[in-house]
This record gives sequence, structure tokens and C-alpha cells, in this order.
Amino acid sequence: MDSYQQYTLQTKQFYLDRRVGVADPNYHDRIAKYVGWSSQSSQYLGFEIATTFSEINWQDVNKILDIGCGYGNLVEYLRENKNFSGEYTGIDILPEFIQEATKIYGNDKRNKFIQGNFLTHDWSEGYDIVVSLGIISVNYDQPNEYGEKSKYYANKSIALMVKLAKLGMSLYFLNEANIPVSQKQINSDIAFYQPGEIQQMIENVADKRCESLTIESYPDVNDVKTIARVCFT
Repeated sequence: MDSYQQYTLQTKQFYLDRRVGVADPNYHDRIAKYVGWSSQSSQYLGFEIATTFSEINWQDVNKILDIGCGYGNLVEYLRENKNFSGEYTGIDILPEFIQEATKIYGNDKRNKFIQGNFLTHDWSEGYDIVVSLGIISVNYDQPNEYGEKSKYYANKSIALMVKLAKLGMSLYFLNEANIPVSQKQINSDIAFYQPGEIQQMIENVADKRCESLTIESYPDVNDVKTIARVCFT
């Protein structure tokens, strides 16, 4: 089994495990939990932070790529809250997610869904905005603490995001600086990163294209949930 096959299997298992025991009667909260959020309100707060670029007007955005799109809820958020009318492409490794996303949003011809591995997919075009709200959350070094393998895939993912993004990108990660050691040990399947690590990974490949880079933890500065938001020249 090559490294990307193992990556695919571990990623699938990570998200399948998060579906176990989810039985929320509220449909929107339930599907948010299926893809790793605690509720729809938490999901939408993440969407808001990830898509608020001071230098970018969403009405001028023609194409967006959503990596690890889950059920594609980001496109609904963008249409309703950012006046986005362009083309949306979502890719996810789990066929279950893509099948459901296609059922929900596939009737809109501006929306496209791809089932596959973001890192090995044959990308033939670029996108104005590239967003990933979970692609580097998996600990690929299990049963050991996240380390070399996890950081290898994080670097690969960030490098490809930068390559595909023309105007900006947003990357969700879990902030190691804000989580107690005991809690980190409980969540052994999750990879955590120092903000400085993520900044360095981005700057290593973005070079002089990086016009601005903002790292924001939410709901407050001490929270583990963190988004790096970048605008390019």
C-alpha cells in the first residue's frame, strides 16, 4: 500500500468515526456534526471567519474550491451571506459526503462535486479562492503522536492550495498552543499545530505572493479552533 492509499484510508476512517453515535434531531446540527462541527452555528461561524477577506469582494469572485467539502454546506452559506454567484467546486474523500452534497446542491449547475483525494486529483485549472476547513486535522502518525507524516501531508496540502489559489485561501487547523496536554492525549487521532508552523508552511511556498496573512482563533483568542486567512498579490 503506498503512502497516499494509507492517507486516504486514515482520512476516511477519521470522519466515519465522527458519525458514530450522532443522533441529533435537528437536521442541520446533525449533518454539521457528521463532518466534525459541534453544531450548525459553530459551522457557520467557521465559514464566516474563513471567508471574510478585507481585500476581496465576493461578488467579484468567479470560482472557489472547497477542499474536504463534506455535504457542501459552504456553498449555501456563500450564496446566502456573501452574494456569491460564481462557480463552486467541492471535493471530498468520502463518497457518502459527495453523494449527499450532490443531492442537496447538485441541481444548481454552478455547483460541482468531486469524490477523490485532493492531493492526487488532476487539477487542470486554478481558483480565485481555495478553502480547506479540516484537511490537516488528521493524525497520520497513529498510534504515535502526530509528527513527521502529519506535517508532510500538511505541507503538501498547503503547497497545492497556494498553487491553485489566485486571490486568497483559508485553512482551518487546531491550535496546539491553546490546548492542554491532557486534552491532546485524549484526542490522539487529531493533529495539532503551532500557529508559527502553519505560517511558515504558507510563507515557504507563497514567497512574495503573500500580501497578508491573518491567523485567528475563535470564538476567542484562546480557543483551539483556528483559521489562517491569506490574500495573494
